[in-house]
Amino acid sequence: MRYRRHISLALLLLTDTILAFGQPAAVGPDADLSLYYEWQEREGRDSVYLKAYQRYQVEKAAGTTGDTAKNSNAIGKSSPSKTKREAARELEELSALFTEEFWVEKDYDQAFYIGFQLEEKLPQVSESEYPGKRKDYFKLGEAYYRFLDNYKSIELLEEALSPVPLSFEDQTNLDALKIIGICYANIADWQRSDDYFRATLLSGDIVLDRPLYNAFAISHLGCNAMLTGRYDLALRLSAAVWPTLRETDDYGHLAGMCYCRGRSYLEKGDFKQASKWVDSLAYFARKDTYNQTKRIKQAYSLQADYYTVLGDARQAKVYNDSLVGIYKTSEQDYTSQYIARTAQEYNNDKLSAQAAELKISRARGIIIAVVALLSIAVALVIASLYRKKNAAYKALARKAEEWSRSSESLPVLISVDKTDATNRAELPTKEEGRIMSLVEEEMTGKHAYREAGITADALADRLGVHRNSLSRVINSATGSNFSQYVNGYRIREAVRSLSESGDGKVYIDELSERVGFANHTSFYRAFKQFTGLSPAEFRKNRDAELKNIDF
Repeated sequence: MRYRRHISLALLLLTDTILAFGQPAAVGPDADLSLYYEWQEREGRDSVYLKAYQRYQVEKAAGTTGDTAKNSNAIGKSSPSKTKREAARELEELSALFTEEFWVEKDYDQAFYIGFQLEEKLPQVSESEYPGKRKDYFKLGEAYYRFLDNYKSIELLEEALSPVPLSFEDQTNLDALKIIGICYANIADWQRSDDYFRATLLSGDIVLDRPLYNAFAISHLGCNAMLTGRYDLALRLSAAVWPTLRETDDYGHLAGMCYCRGRSYLEKGDFKQASKWVDSLAYFARKDTYNQTKRIKQAYSLQADYYTVLGDARQAKVYNDSLVGIYKTSEQDYTSQYIARTAQEYNNDKLSAQAAELKISRARGIIIAVVALLSIAVALVIASLYRKKNAAYKALARKAEEWSRSSESLPVLISVDKTDATNRAELPTKEEGRIMSLVEEEMTGKHAYREAGITADALADRLGVHRNSLSRVINSATGSNFSQYVNGYRIREAVRSLSESGDGKVYIDELSERVGFANHTSFYRAFKQFTGLSPAEFRKNRDAELKNIDF
């Protein structure tokens, strides 16, 4: 099976790292903590991660991060053929659509339908031809993990592993090791689960947030210790990394650590300490946005057992009833059966298409002629309707590109009618004109909009003007609030980048961060608001417009 190769790769990573360090891994109940502290000691001595992070910050400030072309060791230097470039472009579009449907629209039927196509096509290209290949395997594996199909998740995530990251931002390998470890824990294969978490500690990857990944690995090893009845070890491991992870906003992981510690204290009979972590678990579970259902299950389970031990039957029943209720709900939303239904639909569609082709090939004489004529007639009608739809899409893409290249200094929403300038209350004052000039210089000259956390308050302080004055001037000049104004510049740059990416080196998933958005969801929504299209739809229709293609 595929995951056997995955195990081999993990063990290879372990072996290579041990050899590089010149000494074997520590043994004993606290061996994992020893590995954790050894990494910190080496970093304190050599500063390998710190130096890489500092270089990354300089490159980020210069806008040169994420250039996969510089990573020749990872992806090679060969130029893919036109056919391979087209295949890579199709994969990129499928990947963007999958992300949009799964994480933004939450249309899981459509997402997995697209995912099946993506999975079928990924083996057709190499990573040098399509640098996003491993990331796409991770996307798919993560989706199956969310829907409780642990074996399928492992199979896909093993394809995401690599001993050489593409860049400092490429966390794919460590993310895959983490989720594979969780999947093996879910099926009670504790040894393999521990091996994958230790593979993180021994990995040579120097990537963004590497110290946090080490802490994640220790916390997961602690949870495995708790699940196998080694409560003292679980508490030692989790205590070692709790201060580090408490400083993050990964509420789901913090909730999992609270469950581990609360369950360990409860099993040890320390009800005072257990109570503390029971309460903390309930708090973090409600704040988790990644996998809240899982965390609430853990909270209800621990609360029910806690009150049972205390002899409070009424409270215990309340939480047991709540636990039963959320299990019934989650079974409807997140199950492997859900995926199976979509897979059956996908396979039925493929079989239907194959059957139709076979039937047509076997037809003779008049039947062929009648079917052909009817097919042509129907196709012409469908093509006419589809051509009208895509003509509108291409017009939107053309309009968006023209807007991005216009000489207007201020962005104008394409999808929102603006109030005519003659209807505004009055002409801008000299002071308002001065402020607006300063604002435009920050946006056009210094590209302030690329700062993900930029706010009206921060920009006002930078320019030495009052925040209310800044907002009023922007609203008066553009008819937009501060957020719309800044997003206009961001989307304008995104449109230009997508329009100029004929070489295929601009990847939609990376573009949002480059132009200043904090997350992909905000980027997709803003792009559609300004252009009327999703990023993938824009690129598709823009390319069709350039090539004069009707699709």
